[in-house]
Amino acid sequence: MGGRGRAEGSEGTPGRKKRRQKQGSPPQVGDEITTELDSYTLLEPIGEGTFSVVFKARAKKKDHGHAIVAAKILKDGQSDYSRVPQEYLCLAALKGHENVVEVLDGCSDGCRITLLMPYFEHGDFGESLHNGDFTDVHISCYMRGLFAALAHVHREGFIHRDIKPTNVLMTDSGVAKLTDFGLGRKRGNPFALA
Repeated sequence: MGGRGRAEGSEGTPGRKKRRQKQGSPPQVGDEITTELDSYTLLEPIGEGTFSVVFKARAKKKDHGHAIVAAKILKDGQSDYSRVPQEYLCLAALKGHENVVEVLDGCSDGCRITLLMPYFEHGDFGESLHNGDFTDVHISCYMRGLFAALAHVHREGFIHRDIKPTNVLMTDSGVAKLTDFGLGRKRGNPFALA
């Protein structure tokens, strides 16, 4: 999923999602998402992949430390609704490593599943490469972070299955974060290498 800023955080418990728009309609700027932790207003789309769209969103309470978050929402009409819950489970199991994005919260309205992660202003490695924003030091930081993340993912028994420049983000402090575990699987799963 390419896009400007993106996501990161700490595992939350999936709650319920409420929308001002008709249930099942495509997500829109201004829609509201409500979880057990907070309510969020979708501000602008910041990335889109085959199966989901990512919005920048603003928290209403802001008392859990994340005023701006990234909301990853499964697109309507996708036949494989297991992708987002699978991503949630992978990220929850991988929680705590500085180079793996973490889930803040998750919710579902019965038709659509949303994951909430911290927002990163700097965007992804692919976008930065395209814009020529990199020095050798930047590339080295990204690669060390990517390799550290992959070592952790594999040590915990998972396979990412979608390593590409757009799935590595950078925090304000220069830490690379591996994201987008929608295709991730537990090792030993017969579909893991498909």
